[in-house]
Amino acid sequence: PILLSAIFLFLLLSVTLLLNLLIAQLNRSYEYIYKDMLGFARLNRASLIVEAMGSCPKDRWRKFLAGLSFDEKIEFDEGDVGLPGGIQILEAAGQHRQTAESIRRFGGVADETLPWPEDHSSNEEDDQEDRLDRIEALLQKAMQQLGTTLKLRAARKNSGKKLGSSRSRSKSSTYSREGYGGGAG
Repeated sequence: PILLSAIFLFLLLSVTLLLNLLIAQLNRSYEYIYKDMLGFARLNRASLIVEAMGSCPKDRWRKFLAGLSFDEKIEFDEGDVGLPGGIQILEAAGQHRQTAESIRRFGGVADETLPWPEDHSSNEEDDQEDRLDRIEALLQKAMQQLGTTLKLRAARKNSGKKLGSSRSRSKSSTYSREGYGGGAG
């Protein structure tokens, strides 16, 4: 009986320990998967794309790649030719407001033998540009506020006209029934 109870106690402790280890391992693997969930989703999507590419004929794939023109350089600004291997997307300049760019770009050919381009801007010009940028931001903010104010006024006028027109109709019908207001009595 003592030996049996010792074995039972040993089995109980070992099962408890192993279950705790299993729970800890599952918890860690869940944290790892949750942390890298986006990466795993991208890997899964990439594997699906690779499988689908196997069904695409090689001639069609080559025509598609040639149509994308990855070997041509993309122009960042006027005269500023960038890197090859991308697709250029043009958008309106005012579509996305940006902070002032600290990188100054100079157009022209980039060659080691050519001298560095001269920076003709001075601190006074930078200060004036900063002032103009602030004024422009203030004007844009004022225009947005003015637009909201005008929309609110128009909404108030429209709601007032609807109420006023229904009141005037009811008064005119009352007047005409009772013989007031020039109606036939």
